Amino acid sequence: MDKNFTLENQLIRYIYGETDNAENADIQSFLSEDWSLNETHQGFKDVYTLLNSIPSKSPSRTSVNIILEYSRKVRQPETTF
Repeated sequence: MDKNFTLENQLIRYIYGETDNAENADIQSFLSEDWSLNETHQGFKDVYTLLNSIPSKSPSRTSVNIILEYSRKVRQPETTF
């Protein structure tokens, strides 16, 4: 697997707080030594901040009801043996 792909995934997990203490220490060490990786990290943080600033919308009750009704119509009957 590509090293950069793995590091980028680790950075995203780090930003979302999904890494453990050992991973945090490794990532912080890499960030302090690799300017390019640090720039990538900053870009990911900027996107994370931007995404979190967008207000989320809930679907209308009508939309939910349409989806639930459709689900009931297409649901396959369970087969028991």
